[in-house]
Parts: sequence; structure tokens; C-alpha cells
Amino acid sequence: MLKTLMKGFVVSSTLAVATGITSPPAFAQETAKQAYDKAVPQESLKKMSAVDKLLAIEEIKQLPLRYGRCISQKDWDCVRGLFAPDFVMSAGSHETLGAEGFIQVMHDAGTYDRVMTVLHIHGHEVEILSPTTARGIAAADFTFYYPPGQSFPTTGKEVVAPGQQTYTPTYYYQTYEKVDGKWKIKTLDHVSFDLKTEHSPYTVIMPNAYVTPDGVPPYKR
Repeated sequence: MLKTLMKGFVVSSTLAVATGITSPPAFAQETAKQAYDKAVPQESLKKMSAVDKLLAIEEIKQLPLRYGRCISQKDWDCVRGLFAPDFVMSAGSHETLGAEGFIQVMHDAGTYDRVMTVLHIHGHEVEILSPTTARGIAAADFTFYYPPGQSFPTTGKEVVAPGQQTYTPTYYYQTYEKVDGKWKIKTLDHVSFDLKTEHSPYTVIMPNAYVTPDGVPPYKR
């Protein structure tokens, strides 16, 4: 998502520089792009029935859909619950680690509160690799917009300037892992496949459609 960020993100190279994402600690042995490229079918895949594979695919398809909705609605508890404990998001040469690392990127980029996000997922290819691993590609687009006149302080590190918005179509390359019986996002490449970014003045998008000024998602009001 974030070429202008997840994008953790959303999160892109521009955002990574702006937010000062730090280098990964020892447990991140490879980038998200490398993890996707190296993810291959395992011998244990042969033990899965067609029904088991279809069930896994349907469960995994929920992850990017929920990712887009929860980021758009600023439901950060929901976002935290999507990631594996050793989650890695690549943004250019920078890595974001773990759910809390992703949330910190949101804080730094302004998308945690003052910068609005509309992130839509349009389709999802899923390849099951074993009973507990998979990889996938999700087609997506996201808009960042910064409504002027808010009470939040502006730091200058926001992913978009006040009164402006950006639009980016992209593809998310992800790997997945089954943790305690539930599929989670393990790695996320947020930068390599952003197609373009359009910049324009801020356009009003249905007040409170995604989140209230105090950050409460619509369904929790």
C-alpha cells in the first residue's frame, strides 16, 4: 500500500524514508520479496485433500480483505490480529517487523489518525504450499487523503500533505502461515509492484464513511 506507506501499509519507499523505518533485527533473515520468491510447494502438500485446500484458500482470502477494511476504518486491533508473530513487511530497502512495528509506521505516516486511507482489494490469487504455509497476490488500490482543519498536529512526515490526496494501484505479494489453527500474514511486499501514484487536491469522500474524527470505526459507534 504505501508508495507515496502498509505500504505496513501500508508502506512504500517514500514512506519508509519519511518515517525512518529501522533495519530489521536478527529474526528477519530475508525481505518479504525474497520470502515470496522462495516459497515453494512442500512434500506435505500431497497429504491435503482438495476440500482441505479449498477451505485454506477461502480462509486466506479473508486476510487481505480484512486488511483493507480495517486499515480504512482505523481498526488497529483488527489489523494487529492479521499478522504472524514474526511478520515482516518490506518497503524498499527497509523492513518493518511485527504487528507493533506496523502500527508504529501508521503513527509516523499519519495514517493512524489524521490521514485518511481508503484501501480496496479487488482479487486474490492463492497458492497453498503445505498444510500450514501459502503465498498469494492481491490486486489492490489505495487512496490517502489529508482533510484540512483537523485538531491533530502535523509533523511533516505524513504520507500526504494537508489538503492533498494520492491514489495508487498496486499488487501485494504476501506469504501466509497457519498459527494456532488460524491463517496469518507472514510477509508483505508493499513496494515492488506499485504501478503509479496520482496526486491531486483533497476531494471530500462521504464524511465519516470510514472512520470518525476520534478514530472509532463506523461499526463501533
